[in-house]
Amino acid sequence: MNFPISKPLTRRAFLKWSGAAALWAATPALLRGNFGPLDKVSLFHTTDLHGNILPTSTYDGVADVGGLARCATRIRQWKALQPNHLLVDLGDLYQGTDLGYRTEGLVMTDALNHMGYDAWVAGNHEFDWGVDKLHQAIKQSEMPVLAGNSYLGGKAVWAEENYGELPLLPYFIKNVGGYKIAFIGLTTPNMENWFLPELLGDFAAADPVPVLRQTIDRLQAEKPDALILGTHMGIRPWTTEDDAANRLFALTEACPEIDMIVAGHTHRDMPHSRINGIPYSQANYFGIHVGRVDLVFERESRRLIDAQPMTSYMDANVRPDPAIVSLSIDEIEASQAYMATEIGTLADELSIQNAPGRPSGVEKLIGAAFREGLSEKGHPVDAVVHGLLFMDDPVPAGPKTVEDMWGIIPFENFVVTATLTVEELKGILQEVYQQRTIRSLMGLEAEVEGRGDRLQVLALRDQNGQPLARETKLRIAFNSYDAAGGGARFPRLRAKLREESAAMKLHRYQSRAMLIDFFTQRETVSRSDLG
Repeated sequence: MNFPISKPLTRRAFLKWSGAAALWAATPALLRGNFGPLDKVSLFHTTDLHGNILPTSTYDGVADVGGLARCATRIRQWKALQPNHLLVDLGDLYQGTDLGYRTEGLVMTDALNHMGYDAWVAGNHEFDWGVDKLHQAIKQSEMPVLAGNSYLGGKAVWAEENYGELPLLPYFIKNVGGYKIAFIGLTTPNMENWFLPELLGDFAAADPVPVLRQTIDRLQAEKPDALILGTHMGIRPWTTEDDAANRLFALTEACPEIDMIVAGHTHRDMPHSRINGIPYSQANYFGIHVGRVDLVFERESRRLIDAQPMTSYMDANVRPDPAIVSLSIDEIEASQAYMATEIGTLADELSIQNAPGRPSGVEKLIGAAFREGLSEKGHPVDAVVHGLLFMDDPVPAGPKTVEDMWGIIPFENFVVTATLTVEELKGILQEVYQQRTIRSLMGLEAEVEGRGDRLQVLALRDQNGQPLARETKLRIAFNSYDAAGGGARFPRLRAKLREESAAMKLHRYQSRAMLIDFFTQRETVSRSDLG
């Protein structure tokens, strides 16, 4: 393909020329020569921002990366060069930072409004603070919020008669550069294993496979030029199988008409992959990468002939967009000051090493904070079951800040109490001890034998080492995530707590707040305070 140049190129002409040349070069060789002029429509996407406006760190400790403000800079650059575009987010938008929490998520929806997003897909962490906060975020959003495989108030979001009548939508259609793009949004179906009914309220998630099949059949009448699937579901590492939360292999088998998938939830950078032959892209988490897909159309036939996905790394070479930062600068400064607040001193280093029947020092801290806090609020418990969350290092002795407590408990889980017999608690502990992520028992002692699937809980003892009778009734505290089933890992726990005899109660006390209170009230916390 020749591009004759008879005079010096202006910057605009050069960009137009180089963009066409790059597009042609990127088109698969088998397609070249068979088509006339090509057009391009771009899809820009973010996912799992988790309330991060400013740069943050990776799970591996790489600092000064990500944040929506950096993504905004790259997206603005892309928009300037490619006027025919869509911009979407794939969910878990606002939970994860004090900034997101103190603004009830509105700092993120304001940013999406400012950037001109076309839609965002509801993720599971949109429900951490209860469904009412999701409804508030939807009301604040100037763009559609998608969750096609869901019910609201018993009404199916994907049903044709409910389109536009409910706060959530199953899809949107937009004409971009003369091409009709249909974008379907699905959320993860595993909600009931993460959240108690009190938090989900009038929301329920359905199996996405029949929903998507029905939605695509319905969209055929619209004759879209491209059919894009956006999901708060993803591919898990080291497997090509679905699980309760991620159904992409089943979705692509049932719906091969999908032209492109952009995804989230599993926190992976997957610039260009395929599922059952369908192009797939995921842009990491916290804005550490931002994604782009170029859809290539043959102009005369209007056929989509290629989808070219990629992601862009948001490191220190990308300057945060000042407009996005300035939108929430007062809240940012207030959050930074609060996170730096000293709440007390830890006298002894606390370990993170645990094993069935042997809680770590950090777990003992959480257990002591729960027991003391619940007792002060008139809900005394005999023991606490809780685990560690994404901790790689022990907690050192010294002054502690609010930010340190976020490092111990990064999620806004609530506290749940329930009454169980010793025998029932033994069965629950046996289930949780057999999992790769161990939860521990604080306030009582568990005697165990064996490992893995063969582990047995032989007895429970009080703090004086005395065995407890099988039918002794105990009041036990859990966090709300585990009480809902821990993402389907703890079905026995979930079922047992729903029995009438358990008298389960959800308390609107956040577990991290109880940890902060424990320090502020004591000023100095030593190992001897933890039982």
